[in-house]
Amino acid sequence: MAVELTKAPAQNPANPLKYAAGLSAVWQKCMSEVYGPEFRLLIGREHGQLKTLKESLGMKRATEMVEYAIRNWGKFAQKAADNVGSGTLPAKPHIGWLSKYHATALMMLEHESQSIAKEKAFQAQVASTKAQWLETVKADESPRATQVPKEQPATIEEIETIMAELGLEKGSNREL
Repeated sequence: MAVELTKAPAQNPANPLKYAAGLSAVWQKCMSEVYGPEFRLLIGREHGQLKTLKESLGMKRATEMVEYAIRNWGKFAQKAADNVGSGTLPAKPHIGWLSKYHATALMMLEHESQSIAKEKAFQAQVASTKAQWLETVKADESPRATQVPKEQPATIEEIETIMAELGLEKGSNREL
């Protein structure tokens, strides 16, 4: 039986994601999106570190954390370094660093997710309040409330009273 051999990833850099699986593929895809196509392929130890993260967090949560950490690397790496009292941190995403300080990334991701959820809830509440207010305003705009009362024409008695005050008599054509 013949077994077809394929090129190793290092020999075929045209599509490095073809050989990546699971969280490794997520890492490589996100790195290429954020830092461009100029990224190196992962080594065995890095695949193992990502696999360990996936097994401990589950694929969904591990994917969210990896994507968050890569897209917010400066903030995450600085926070992790501050937490452990280190003055050094990697300038670009590093799997070993993320693996070691993944709890910090998870806490930051959770905090940001809660902030986003609170902002969405606030915006929904504002929209609901505005809609209720508009309904109230429309209900108060009944036809009689919006119509301006028209002036009634003066009666004959009122006209005669005004003419008498001005010193005019009925039937006179005197100009004012």
